[in-house]
Amino acid sequence: PKDEEGFLKLDLKTDHVSIWKAMEVQKLTGKTRYLGVTDFSIIQLQNILNHCRIPPSTIQVECHLYCQQKEIRDFAARNGISVTAYAPLGSPAAVRVFNAILPLSRPQTKSPMLNELVALLSEKHKKTRGQILLRHLLQLGICAIPKSSKFHHIRENMDLFDFELNKEEMAQLNSLDQGEAGRKLYLSHLLKGYDLHPQCPYPQKEPEYIPEEEDNTCLQEESELEELDRQEHPLEESEKEKERCLHMETEGEEKYKCQGGFESDDETYSSE
Repeated sequence: PKDEEGFLKLDLKTDHVSIWKAMEVQKLTGKTRYLGVTDFSIIQLQNILNHCRIPPSTIQVECHLYCQQKEIRDFAARNGISVTAYAPLGSPAAVRVFNAILPLSRPQTKSPMLNELVALLSEKHKKTRGQILLRHLLQLGICAIPKSSKFHHIRENMDLFDFELNKEEMAQLNSLDQGEAGRKLYLSHLLKGYDLHPQCPYPQKEPEYIPEEEDNTCLQEESELEELDRQEHPLEESEKEKERCLHMETEGEEKYKCQGGFESDDETYSSE
C-alpha cells in the first residue's frame, strides 16, 4: 500500500524476534530443517542471536566480486552462520530483464563478467568468466546460488571443482571489492520510501537514479554481455547441450515412471 504521494506505507510494528520464535516452532516440530534470514543488517542479526533458541543457519545477501560483504561474512563466521550469495555474478539478467523497473547502481559499476582480470583468469584456467566468479566465492567460503534459464549455464554453474584459484589470484579478486558502492540492486528505486524505514538494512545514501533515456550505460553493458555469451557459447554447442539435457530429462522421467516414484531423504514420492 502507498500514500497519496506514492510512498510506501511503512510497517513499523513488525517484530523480527517474534517472527523468529514462530519460525523456531516450525523447526522444533519437524516441519523444516533449517532457518535463515535474507538481507538482514548485522544489528538485526545480532538482535535475533540475543533472543533465539535456534540461531540462523545462513544469511542470504547480495554478494559478488564488487560487493563482497566482508563485514557480514566476518560476523557470520564468528557466530557459526553460513553466508549465501544471491546475484553472485552481479545479476546480469537484471540488466536485460529488470532494468526498466529496478535500476542498477549505474554508472558506478559494470558487470563483474566484464572485468579485465576475470577475463584473464578465464583464459588462463580455460573456464568461463562466470565460473571464475563463482569459484572465487566458493573459496571465500560462500554458498553461491546463481540463477539461469539456459542449459549450458546451469551445467557450468556446477562444474567448478576441477580447478582452483591460487593465493595471488584470490588476493587480486579480493582487491576489487567496492563495498556498498559495488551493490547492483537497490529496492528504493523501485519502492519509493523503502529506504525510510528505520530498520532498512541498506545504506541510507544510495546512488542517484539516472533515467535510461539520460544514460545508455546499461544498454551498452547488455550488448557486451550478449556478445560475451556468444563468444563463450557458440550457437551450435548451445543447441547440442540443450539436446543432451532434454535427453537426460526424458530418460529420467521414463525411469521415474517405471519405478513408480523416487525416494528422498524423508519419504517416498509416488507418481500417482
